[in-house]
Amino acid sequence: MLVNKYIRNFLLMVLLLCCQNQFAQTKDYYSLKEVVRNRFVKLEINTQSEALQFAKNAEKLFYISSIRINGDVDVLTVLRAALKIDELTDIQFKRFNNFPSKALLDSLIYIESITIYSNEENTERIADLASLPTLNSLTIYLDEKVENYKFLKPFERKINNLSLIGDLLPRHLEEITNILSSFPFLNTLSLSVDRLTDLPSSLSSLKMLSTLNLYDNLSRAAGNGIEDLGVEYFEIIYDKEYDVSKGIRINYFSDNNSLSEFERDRLIAIWKGELFVTNAKIPETFSLNSDSAGAIISFAQAPSIDFVSSPALSPPYERIKKQGEIFAIDPHKAAILHTLNGINALIPAESFVDDENNSPAETVYVRITHLENQADLLFTGVPMKAIGGSDPEYFSSKTMFNIVASTSKNNLKLKEGRQIKVEYFGDNDTLAGNYLLDPESKSWFDLRIYYYSDAGIIPQDFYNLKQSPSSENYYHLDNSDFNSRFFSENNYFLNDAFTTVQNIVIEGKYVVKPQQNWEVQNINKIYVKVKKGRSLIKIQRLAPKDAVKGFIYFRLTDKLNNLLFPELKPFSKFNFIYISSKEDKKEFTREYVSQMKYNDIRIKYVSGNEFCLITLKTDEGFIQIKALITDEKSVKKKAKEIAFFSKLYKKYSTSLAARENAFNNSILNRATAYKQYFSSRENSMNKTKKLQEIRIRELGVFAAMTEEKTGATSEIIAAYTDNGGLPIDVKQVYVIQKNINSVQVLKPGNIMLDLVNTSLIAVIDYTGNFYYLTAKDLKSLNLTSNSLVYFRMTKLLPATKTIEDVISITGLKAE
Repeated sequence: MLVNKYIRNFLLMVLLLCCQNQFAQTKDYYSLKEVVRNRFVKLEINTQSEALQFAKNAEKLFYISSIRINGDVDVLTVLRAALKIDELTDIQFKRFNNFPSKALLDSLIYIESITIYSNEENTERIADLASLPTLNSLTIYLDEKVENYKFLKPFERKINNLSLIGDLLPRHLEEITNILSSFPFLNTLSLSVDRLTDLPSSLSSLKMLSTLNLYDNLSRAAGNGIEDLGVEYFEIIYDKEYDVSKGIRINYFSDNNSLSEFERDRLIAIWKGELFVTNAKIPETFSLNSDSAGAIISFAQAPSIDFVSSPALSPPYERIKKQGEIFAIDPHKAAILHTLNGINALIPAESFVDDENNSPAETVYVRITHLENQADLLFTGVPMKAIGGSDPEYFSSKTMFNIVASTSKNNLKLKEGRQIKVEYFGDNDTLAGNYLLDPESKSWFDLRIYYYSDAGIIPQDFYNLKQSPSSENYYHLDNSDFNSRFFSENNYFLNDAFTTVQNIVIEGKYVVKPQQNWEVQNINKIYVKVKKGRSLIKIQRLAPKDAVKGFIYFRLTDKLNNLLFPELKPFSKFNFIYISSKEDKKEFTREYVSQMKYNDIRIKYVSGNEFCLITLKTDEGFIQIKALITDEKSVKKKAKEIAFFSKLYKKYSTSLAARENAFNNSILNRATAYKQYFSSRENSMNKTKKLQEIRIRELGVFAAMTEEKTGATSEIIAAYTDNGGLPIDVKQVYVIQKNINSVQVLKPGNIMLDLVNTSLIAVIDYTGNFYYLTAKDLKSLNLTSNSLVYFRMTKLLPATKTIEDVISITGLKAE
């Protein structure tokens, strides 16, 4: 029996460990070795030796954005090295010694965010952190109860985001709030509390506060980290001197993420407003400045997908990256992904698992990056060398793609035994082979050898999967509806997501749909070009003769004469009313007219009310104006004007609903037309090229390639300067030839070139700058073998942001 007891306890311990691993968060910070190898941007330092190693290599780690310091580490060593890293904006330290001087802190001009663990003994030193020139976010974990919070005062005009996590008693919360009441820029506050009833009423005095995060101390005491807690979202709308409606977002984090009725009542009592339960988190990226009293309700936050990057890829220039196409799929259904480049991925149902081999229950995001030309290969950092030697061979790509998958929380892999079929149209080259880029060795494996056995592979009928009506077809087309586009940050007016300029088709009196470049132009169609950044709604102030003192009168107009917003036509001559502040007569113009660009609008009215709520969409979020609809004091005349407005609002609602239906129906029709376009395009491509396929059993980088000799026979003794004649400290040389879809990576010094076919020479220096020499520049040098030459290179400017820009500047053909 005793043995059985020990066995039972052992099995219980194993089970607990398994559960712990299953629900563990993916790691956010990485060791120095991992950061160097994979170019992660978040570094964790645990020992003094790691700190010294970091200090030694700081200049090479220019891409790091955040450092977390654990253990007994000399903070000064890390901070002095941080002076060399411009991208570093965030530092977290759990324990500190040798607290930095104000002079050193004053030199850290890029640090915007600090997280620190503190106790009663060292809180006074925290005030020194106010010397950081650009600090705007401060998080303090209080290891012990702190009785004096005066150390916060030096941050008064510095921070807009403050977090205090610890055992905060009601008297502490009262003191903290009193101190923060003079903070003019504070818009986000995070506090840990025992009970919501501990919150002081003075919280409502924080006029600029737009987001309040509350963490339940009881849930934290149970061993949960903040990131493990559930969350419930609230919004309280309240009035300030009868003017614009104000709003504060409250996020409550706890084990059961549910507030009791009396706790909700406490929140309502503090702000004396109306509480709404919402289901979407509001990002905290928008900061109100001291001149803005109007609350902006930020856009709902889209899932943040952090796709894993293959260690085999070494992008030479971090500013320019190849963007892939992302598809959001249902993991429980078979999916067919149609990319814009003609690659189709056939994915069986239940194909993905996380690192713990658990199947995802939520939406899966699949990113397919098609590397079609030499510029793509160059900026993605794909190793292309095949065989070394005096006349080296390089792979020449016929097609190449990188496929990865993730949920909003975890990166995914293919379930063991599963496979995905990737189709593409290509030449029938019998010499081409299919390859996988191994992330460990950074070399290419022939799939015929790598996948030598089908043992353990689940048979899959991809033909039936492709034909089955139960398979979901996904296209890279925005099919979101009318209302979704209004509430989305990614849609400007009714443009497709992330599209800055688009033609909006008009049929009859309604905007019908965004036009696509694949559609054949119809001369009978009328459209208007909508460009992001253009103001589409105008707030027009006016001064009626019988205006009431203190009232501001305005009208809402469509800047394109009701072409985009025909529903506003009933209000074309109606005067909305805003009650101005007696102290600031320019408040309305400053906050709602000057420099404001509105691209969409909704008006909400409840019959019988004397006011309506106007919601205007901007690039940053939504601005709401609570507007009166009558200034009459006579009860009879007031009732008459309210009845009149109700009729106008009914016309508005009818017109808005008609525009919504017209748009949604046309979007469905456009989706059907888009599928037909893809089908006809595939049929057309099938006439000149053959449908090829690669079956993959894991995610990563795959390619169909041939091996080619470079033909580089001319040795060039090369030195490199910029256009001003200053020498370039070259780290790596890249050569592209027009006859091979490849990129040669060479060491500085003597290089071998094919002088006839070389179309681009590029170099990267040790500070990460990119320089290039075009085929035209090379030809003008009249080089011969054994020439000694100074290559005068052109520096790629920071304004160059895309691969397409590089192709245009360098003349490199996108073949």
